[in-house]
Parts: sequence; structure tokens; C-alpha cells
Amino acid sequence: MAILYAPVARGSVMLVEFTAARLTPTRANSTYGRALFSALPYGMNDEFSWVLSQQMEYYSSDPNADRINQLKGEMTQVRNVMIQNIDKVIERTAVRWRNVKLTVALIILLLIIVYVVLALLCDGITLPSCLK
Repeated sequence: MAILYAPVARGSVMLVEFTAARLTPTRANSTYGRALFSALPYGMNDEFSWVLSQQMEYYSSDPNADRINQLKGEMTQVRNVMIQNIDKVIERTAVRWRNVKLTVALIILLLIIVYVVLALLCDGITLPSCLK
């Protein structure tokens, strides 16, 4: 029988889940037996209120106690690393594309210069003396 509490502490909701039989297995089973499964609300409050307060203190003060927040932190770190890697790839692609455009522009400029020099040496734009 799982007991779920949602105490509000410091403005945030914190979920504490535990099983009465897991906290004090021999005492709970020997004292209550199957009555644990049909207990009324707050029926066992006297016996387990101190356990609840200990669990609330543990989950409120120990940063490693909350596995969900720890996993969220790890996922945030992984996401940030992935974003950085994607940004680096995009930047490299942009640099390569810029280099390709520059190379093509230089080749076209070089061809134009070669054509102008040939046109001057061959007496005209249609290169009449060089084609004969």
C-alpha cells in the first residue's frame, strides 16, 4: 500500500512517496498485518508521523535525494553540449560554403583575366589571329 504525500515547502511542491511496510516492515506487518490495506485516512498517523517528517526533511535538504531533479540536470547538460556541437557544425558549414564561394569567384576572375590577356594578344574580342 503506497502512501503519497504532496507537502508544500518553500513555495514548491515536493512529492514524497513511500510504503508503510517498506519503512518499518516487521513492525507494520506484525502490528497491523492485512489491516494496512484497509486503514482509514490518518488512522496510523501517530505511528508514522515521525517517519513522514524524517522523509520530508531528507527530501527537502539532500540535493541527491531527488533523482528526478538530478536526471533533469544531467539532461540539461547533455542538451547544452548537443546544442554547442550543432552550432559548431553549422559554423563549420558556413565557413566551408564561404570558402567555396570565394574559390569559385577567384576561378571566374582568373578566367576573365586570362581571356582579357588573350584578347589583347590576339587582336580582338573574338581572338581572330589566334584561331587561324
